[in-house]
Amino acid sequence: MLAHARFLLTRMGGGYSAAMAVVFLLALGVRLAYVGCVPPRMTPDSADYLTLAENLAKHCTFSLSTQEPFVPTIRRVPGYPIFLVLAGGAPRAVQSVLDALTAAMICAIAARLGRLRWAVAAALVWAAHPGAIVYADSILSESLFTFLLTGAVALLAARWPAAAGVVMGLAALTRPLGAALAVPIAAVLLFSAIPRRRAAAALFCASMLAVVGPWIVPYDAETYFEPARRPHWRSPQPVRHTGRSATNPHGHRWTSGLPPPGTPMPNSAFSFTGGSTPYHPLPRSTPKARRCTRSGTGTR
Repeated sequence: MLAHARFLLTRMGGGYSAAMAVVFLLALGVRLAYVGCVPPRMTPDSADYLTLAENLAKHCTFSLSTQEPFVPTIRRVPGYPIFLVLAGGAPRAVQSVLDALTAAMICAIAARLGRLRWAVAAALVWAAHPGAIVYADSILSESLFTFLLTGAVALLAARWPAAAGVVMGLAALTRPLGAALAVPIAAVLLFSAIPRRRAAAALFCASMLAVVGPWIVPYDAETYFEPARRPHWRSPQPVRHTGRSATNPHGHRWTSGLPPPGTPMPNSAFSFTGGSTPYHPLPRSTPKARRCTRSGTGTR
């Protein structure tokens, strides 16, 4: 490990460190300028993240509830809400720094595989990528996840599988996609030509599971049967749970049938205000009317 660290320090000296610094500063300047001129991008997912972060900071509970009782939830992974708590009032500025570091790490990874000019070109593509700039200004987990995923790849390139597994576990706690991406990464390690590849793959997987393990332990029934925030339009029937208290306050459960006439329906799939419109099915046409319509002699 010390030999690989010495190789990195030697390789990144001189022109390599200067190139990484230039890429980092350019990417950071573009993102901070965009953040300063454009309001934060918000989505319905952003509302969940902010609610979770507020409950973590004020009530020390991971819950989507906006008032007592604060019911624990597993609908979101905890990585990004914890990041929002740690970032305080400047999450977009921190995301801009992390995304600029992502560009610098891309330069470092590419420099191990080819010439410096191509490594700088690849890093500049990310530094000026419109999608990356927009997500750095969003209250979403994409920028943090990309930083952690790129960091895990950079640590694997430096042959530090244990540290890479820890960072990959943090990426999986930020977006569940990270757990799926760990499988091909471990397979590449297992079938690569590096020395002691089996030990490296096992160390990578073990360190990742050590990070993710506390989150995937079995939860009780009260956590799994989380009360819904609003009734679903396909759920008119009452629900009954056995065992511990897991009552649905709306008295509905998920079904495949249509609701009866007059059932309140949400105005929008993204409506959190409780607005609804009564459901009224269209009248069925008689067989005679259908025959007239098909023959072209009737009216719709």
